[in-house]
Amino acid sequence: MSISLSKLRIDTIARRLALTIVLAVLSTLALDYLFSTMSESWARPSFKELGLPHRAAFIIQLMEATPPSIRHSVATAASTADLRVDWYPGTAPVNPTPDNLSSASEGRQLILSGLQDPGREILLFNSGSESAQSPYLIHDRLHYPDAKFLATPLADGSWLVITATRRTWGPSDSTRRALNIIFLILSVVVVSAIANRQLGHPFQQFAAAASRFDGGRAVKPIAESGPRELRTAIRAFNTMWTRIQRYVADETNMLAAISHDLRVPLTRIRLRAEFVDDPEQQSKLFRDVDAMEAMLASALTFLKDNSGQENVTTIDLSELLLTIVEDFSDQGFDAGFSGPDRVALHGRPVALTRGFTNLVDNAIKYGGSASIVLGISKHIASIRIEDRGPGIAGDKLEAAFSPFVRLDTSRSPATGGVGLGLTSARAIFRMHGGDVMLENAAGGGLHVLVTLPLGDI
Repeated sequence: MSISLSKLRIDTIARRLALTIVLAVLSTLALDYLFSTMSESWARPSFKELGLPHRAAFIIQLMEATPPSIRHSVATAASTADLRVDWYPGTAPVNPTPDNLSSASEGRQLILSGLQDPGREILLFNSGSESAQSPYLIHDRLHYPDAKFLATPLADGSWLVITATRRTWGPSDSTRRALNIIFLILSVVVVSAIANRQLGHPFQQFAAAASRFDGGRAVKPIAESGPRELRTAIRAFNTMWTRIQRYVADETNMLAAISHDLRVPLTRIRLRAEFVDDPEQQSKLFRDVDAMEAMLASALTFLKDNSGQENVTTIDLSELLLTIVEDFSDQGFDAGFSGPDRVALHGRPVALTRGFTNLVDNAIKYGGSASIVLGISKHIASIRIEDRGPGIAGDKLEAAFSPFVRLDTSRSPATGGVGLGLTSARAIFRMHGGDVMLENAAGGGLHVLVTLPLGDI
């Protein structure tokens, strides 16, 4: 028994689901009972609201003035669809009890005021009272379960009973049933929505936190909360992410160390090239060394851009792009910018500046100009960089993002660079939750399309 009780105390998904269902059912039943009780009270009007006191006073006076021989006939004639009149010539059909003497005092006073007989005994009671259960009382309990009664003795000792057989006030039975069903459905929907939020909220938090993880982002571990299964999954996810970060950091450090260490032998090769007598061979050696040093410098920059060490801050994307354009314009290049005056973005300004600079530099180098167009749509910033160059072959648009790939056959031969500009730019934009793609313009030239989310990263 102790084992089973300990298992029941564990906060599992099954336990939460079962508890949610039980609470939803109990809450729905409680709300439905509350409404039913209120509607029953609403649907069972008082004697005054039925108009019974005024009609009863008239019938009592009529029966007092009627000879006993025809009182049965008069009682039958005075009965209506919602008011039944019965005359009892012998023993009283009911006895005075505390409930029928103390109830509906206002209705009793109204009847007495109409009769101008303050000493008359008036008994008022409902179908649920003890008096209504009298075997001498003529009452169809099956068809009229909500009847109300007025009983009073006449001057000769006989008794008159007036029965309000059905409601004459409030909504109809069909309306009441429809209201009950509507309220039941609404209570189920509301309770289910609240229960679903309570059960699904931890999973939504986990999904939102997991979506913030990316290779280049330094984020805190996800807090372990929710049912046991979810906490186990979060713990495993945090462990996995810690290992991935450690692996990426080790790999980055290793590549950075290799790139740095290669500078020493390259320097030696340059020094030894100085002693080469053949000018042509010496020139080729210097060119190869320069190319290798450029590749190492680009590799180190690429690794630095993707290390995720720069802090995230709020920047003005419009100002950042305009600054890049102005820098190129000051150098005599054809560069332009159009877009909103201010667009707030959460990101790493140095990394973003380097990414956009790479794209603008490529546009100017291979297309002769760079025109940046910034637009906003549904919390997404869309940046299009246009040039007027020859474009890229359609089957090589994606290959242009591969490391150290230079599409010299489709571009100007004066490339410069080692083929890491687009690779680094894509890594930077994806680190910010966005992406970049290339497409050839219909009228010529290449369009670089960058998308960045404007929310937190």
